Amino acid sequence: MSWTLSDLPKFATLAPTRRTRRSDENPETRLLRDVLHCGQSREVAPPLNVYGDESEIAIRVELPGVPRDAVEVRAEENLVVLEVTRPDAELPEGAAYRRRERPVESVRRSVEIPFRFDADKITASYERGILEVRVPRAEADRPRRIEIAKK
Repeated sequence: MSWTLSDLPKFATLAPTRRTRRSDENPETRLLRDVLHCGQSREVAPPLNVYGDESEIAIRVELPGVPRDAVEVRAEENLVVLEVTRPDAELPEGAAYRRRERPVESVRRSVEIPFRFDADKITASYERGILEVRVPRAEADRPRRIEIAKK
């Protein structure tokens, strides 16, 4: 498979999922609520950057205020899947939200990797709200020069 660094942005896909959905809302009410940002915020996925070269892909995700144990990284076929459960901030007794823009929900981001990889060699680190996942290209998938035999 041939690819260049300019191909990388098309591999990042957004797939947020809501934990709950208001089934009693009609579409017009839901649209109005989303447009006005009233009530619960619209679905928001954490921003990420994907970069790399012929030997590996790196994924860097901003997750401010999210504890390490609320983040899950998985390899599935040709995808790296990131799942985050944003914690709900505890309010002081008697307090209530007047405006809430930071969602509390499960969010899933998937990044398609444009080459074969060994899931056991993927590494992930998390420091100061930044998750970095490194996906090295499988040795068997790396380009090799083939010598032409002389007869």
